[in-house]
Amino acid sequence: MSNPPINAISVAEARVRLEELKPLLLNLKQLYTELVSLEKHLADIDSDENLSTLLTARNELTIKEDEMIDLQQVFLENDCVIKNIPTGLIDFVAVRNGKLVWLCFREGESKLEYYHDWDTGFTGRKPIDFH
Repeated sequence: MSNPPINAISVAEARVRLEELKPLLLNLKQLYTELVSLEKHLADIDSDENLSTLLTARNELTIKEDEMIDLQQVFLENDCVIKNIPTGLIDFVAVRNGKLVWLCFREGESKLEYYHDWDTGFTGRKPIDFH
């Protein structure tokens, strides 16, 4: 399955989509935490002595990975790029003064208020001053 293209959207549309994606962002972060925990658990299993435990853990990991892929697909279908799962950092593409920019949101913020230029990161964020 190929990823859908990410389209530039308006600030207003990004804000609407963000409200729909916020609960999914929390789910994504939880899945990520569970995956990390399962990976650590899997690494600690002695496969020679605990084959059944190893197979169960691998199966659980595969299920969580599939859930995560499905959830990430929802973000892509909403023209949203996941930049950092643990911090809940996501971006939408928009156009400002004829140039592509990232509309930037991090979990814990109340709404979408910042953007940054295409080639700068989170530290280059500025308040949104366009529609």
